[in-house]
Amino acid sequence: MKHSYKVISVLLLLLITTYYSSAQTRSTKETKVLLIVDSNATKIIGMELFDKDKDQEMLLKKYPNSLFYLGLLKGNYELKDELIIPKSGAIITMYTNKEIFSSKRFLTNDEIFIGNVKTTVVSEKKGEVILKTQQ
Repeated sequence: MKHSYKVISVLLLLLITTYYSSAQTRSTKETKVLLIVDSNATKIIGMELFDKDKDQEMLLKKYPNSLFYLGLLKGNYELKDELIIPKSGAIITMYTNKEIFSSKRFLTNDEIFIGNVKTTVVSEKKGEVILKTQQ
């Protein structure tokens, strides 16, 4: 009987740990991200951690008719499955010269959504757009 309580306790502890670690808020000084943008360059569909070994074919199947850009994330974020959800005050730099948005130009104060998170363009220079999440 004592053995079954130990097994149940260990399983319960593992379940709780898994639940809390899957939606944990994380913080970074700077991390590379992959920004997934719709083909019209009007919405950022998602953001994932950048991994140079990421399967390009799998990404194209997962996000059809999308464009992909390298970027940097500074600040707090949550990681749900493979998607990054930036928290209030996070800064995202999108390098548009890493894969160009056709002729689309972003202007300071433009609003762009990353999933359901609203961001504002705080700076735009040739080959770089800096976004800040809104409070």
